[in-house]
Amino acid sequence: MLRNYLNVLFVAQLIVLLLCKSVQGDTEKQHLNIPEYLQKILVTNTNEMKTCTIVWTQSRSTDMSFESLLETLKMPHAYGFLNKEGCAFMWQDGSGYLHTRLVDGSVTNKSGKPLPPAYKINKNDEDYIYEDGLVEKSMDHFKYYQGNGVQRDSRYLSIWPIDKMRLGTQQHFGCFSQYYTTCIGYKFPFFGSELKMPLMSYILFLIDDGEVLDIDDGITLDGDPSILIKIKSKSIFDWNQKERIFTFWLIKRYNYAIKRCEISSLDNRMCYLIQNDNFFEFKKNILYIPRRTTISYYTYLTISDTIFLEPLFKEEISLSEISTKKIDPNLFSLDNAYSIPGTVISSRVIRDTDDGLTFTIPANPADLDRVIEAALTGGAFTPTPLPSTGAIIFRWLLCIAGIAMIFYAGYKKFIKKTQ
Repeated sequence: MLRNYLNVLFVAQLIVLLLCKSVQGDTEKQHLNIPEYLQKILVTNTNEMKTCTIVWTQSRSTDMSFESLLETLKMPHAYGFLNKEGCAFMWQDGSGYLHTRLVDGSVTNKSGKPLPPAYKINKNDEDYIYEDGLVEKSMDHFKYYQGNGVQRDSRYLSIWPIDKMRLGTQQHFGCFSQYYTTCIGYKFPFFGSELKMPLMSYILFLIDDGEVLDIDDGITLDGDPSILIKIKSKSIFDWNQKERIFTFWLIKRYNYAIKRCEISSLDNRMCYLIQNDNFFEFKKNILYIPRRTTISYYTYLTISDTIFLEPLFKEEISLSEISTKKIDPNLFSLDNAYSIPGTVISSRVIRDTDDGLTFTIPANPADLDRVIEAALTGGAFTPTPLPSTGAIIFRWLLCIAGIAMIFYAGYKKFIKKTQ
């Protein structure tokens, strides 16, 4: 009887195993992936951007009143939201640099009216001075930097060790300006936890992190033969990286560059619409780059659970310059650029705590080590007195007198020999 029971159990297990194999086989048959030739093209195009410098301008516009837009986005004090910005991005061998700066004459007040490049907001509007709006972010292989520009009277630089970077709103490389590089098809590191990732094709990155839902190699877009790819994956356009559906149209005559991308919710409501146009041949028969990109926002990262039927605002991006020439590696480190006396440094490299170690670059470079030591120990720092103006003038006079005496002695010897 025991033998019969074991035989029945064995047969049951065998049937279950065969059923599982059958289901697994059906699942594997249904799994989609993009054609191998297209993967190779996307990788080749991406490799052409491994060293790059990109310069562009970006601005936002809306059909709503400025106050209504900020209220809808739950950003009541984002008075610079419609400001026009100039951006520059560099990338090479895992090092990156990005800066954004307000374009002259584009600064607006809380009503959206233009103001001079430097202005002061009233006390009841959180008093502060808005200068050129410059923000610099950079990373080499060891440090991540964020500064507010070396040309200011008040300079500030934060430094983190790359190995200690974490995913968070404070620690991300590129911020919203990097959406542009994503829109044209390239996934550079964005969050702190990604800073050691290699450059990737954005489409391949989404596929690695999600799944392909549909592929159609026989469609046209605006009369151009294209390939459509639909992917379910996480979106960097949303603060909490929601799952979205990405639908890409790749134009064949532009070597499969992205001309259109729709990012939709899982229930097929439009969230973001990306349109690239005015393409030019950057690398012969390989790389085609759009001169203009338009992003229509039906939602935003601050309200990503709410989706509107019409765009809340649009973002217009115009390419100014692009190059793949080799970049001086020293440009990715901001240590020397922010060594001007009076610069405030906050470093988690020197002290690895949440707030790091804060100190001010002293007037006398010889005092820097003692300034850091005082900040570490909480002790007092007494700066080394700098020479007064009178002392400096006296030293210069002594030098001039010494040089004059040397020349006079040489002149006397010359006269003596000629007599």
